[in-house]
Amino acid sequence: MDNSDIGINVYNFDSGLIFERPMSGGFTQTLEPRAYYLFSEFEDQSMLPLFDTSELNFSFSQLFREDRFSGGDRIGDADQASIAITSRILDEKGKERARMSLGQIRYFDDRQVGLSNPIQSWIPRYSPMNQKSALAGEFSLHFGENWHLNTDVQYNEETEELDEGSFQLRYHKDNDHLFNLAYRYRNLVSSPNFILPRGIDPRIKQTDFSAAWPINQTWKLLARWNYDHSNSRNLETFAGVEYNNCCATIRIIAREWVDEDELFVPNIEPNQGIFVQVTLNGLGNITGGGISSLLSDGIRGFRENDDK
Repeated sequence: MDNSDIGINVYNFDSGLIFERPMSGGFTQTLEPRAYYLFSEFEDQSMLPLFDTSELNFSFSQLFREDRFSGGDRIGDADQASIAITSRILDEKGKERARMSLGQIRYFDDRQVGLSNPIQSWIPRYSPMNQKSALAGEFSLHFGENWHLNTDVQYNEETEELDEGSFQLRYHKDNDHLFNLAYRYRNLVSSPNFILPRGIDPRIKQTDFSAAWPINQTWKLLARWNYDHSNSRNLETFAGVEYNNCCATIRIIAREWVDEDELFVPNIEPNQGIFVQVTLNGLGNITGGGISSLLSDGIRGFRENDDK
């Protein structure tokens, strides 16, 4: 038995309007109210196995999704309406320069479908009995040709606290000129499935800095610093150099990091290492192929040059 045998009926209705107002300098401001209704009937799925499904993090985009789960092992029940408003600033070419959005879900019934299965019971990340979601907001600003600022926040009116929030400032001129600065906040909730050990702050408060910047035609600096303010420790720090000429690319990276399965272990000693990657352009890596993944995961926007 799988979800294809359940035959769950899902209905939604999406309605939106766009109002435009001309501004000085050739700019245009829009006002875009949007209403979205979702109904998905309940069907008991607790006896179905769970393979690759999880509960999605709540965000502004979640206001208009048909399901609160990722994967195909669960179809969430729903009887809810989302109300949101977005305003954009467009330049004379129609390119978005700024965007601000705010919205919330109103629930007309409790959510009953969860991730419990014959092997394990799960506690939902968000209460299935709330009558409304957190207020979800987003703000985005493009200034100049290469700078981008983005923030998002989820404010819980019942607890009068921030559930989550982030701030990101990014400079991206090309694959060689990258600068990223971010701050993330998230209030973790302990449950029988996830109990934090004593001495660990239940809030995520992290800054993340990364950059790739050329010194000249052949040398480039590479760096990342991901710091956990809640528990006063480095999660990942690396710094290195890249040398590139017509024939080869050589990278040397010094790294200190905490493994993902040790993020919530207090007083853990970090790992340390020095990594070397040698690539013959046009032939591939001789050694250290994992450094490419380290850089693409750690430095947002980093890509290998196609012409090597």
